[in-house]
Amino acid sequence: MSSAAFAMPDDSRQRVSLRRRATTAATTTSAAADEALQHVLDRRLRKREGRLPPPSRQAAVRGGSAAVAPSGNRVGSPQWLLRAGVLGFVAVVLGVALFTLAGRGATSHTVAGRVLLGKTPLRNTAISFHSASGAAHEQVSLTTAADGSFRIEADRPLPAGLYAVVVDGAGAGSAAVVPALYRDPGTTPLRVLVTENLTGLQLLVRR
Repeated sequence: MSSAAFAMPDDSRQRVSLRRRATTAATTTSAAADEALQHVLDRRLRKREGRLPPPSRQAAVRGGSAAVAPSGNRVGSPQWLLRAGVLGFVAVVLGVALFTLAGRGATSHTVAGRVLLGKTPLRNTAISFHSASGAAHEQVSLTTAADGSFRIEADRPLPAGLYAVVVDGAGAGSAAVVPALYRDPGTTPLRVLVTENLTGLQLLVRR
């Protein structure tokens, strides 16, 4: 039975380390490779001794930008900031509007006009204004003149709001001709919204 034997050529080279290869004389064909290996060894040595130059500013800026980007995504996009700004603006506008309406609600106004039964003035007739909006306003009562006119003077003006007007019909026989529903603040169809001084108001009573 035959056997085969393998042997390395006499002139074959042993594997050497990078440091040993760097100290071995280089041939013309391996000069570039040896130079690259020497550069690697030199860089390792400088790094171990702390003589490597600091990274460039451009690299540091790039690294900082990469680190900041994720946090920016967590905070939110410009669209989110825009929505927050719009909501804030709307809240301010609503607050100003409510404050203005509240201020107007505390303002009082004068009211003047006439009370008519059809086309006939109701003279010397008692009328009264009752708050119909649930506000705690005192009712204002007065009596019409001979021509059916009335005027709530500035010394006791009406606070802004919605009012139900009651026509009692007392005086000059008017009670007999004024329907009963006009005599109760819960049933009278006469409503007056006071938001400013009113003149020329006509309150029409229908039979």
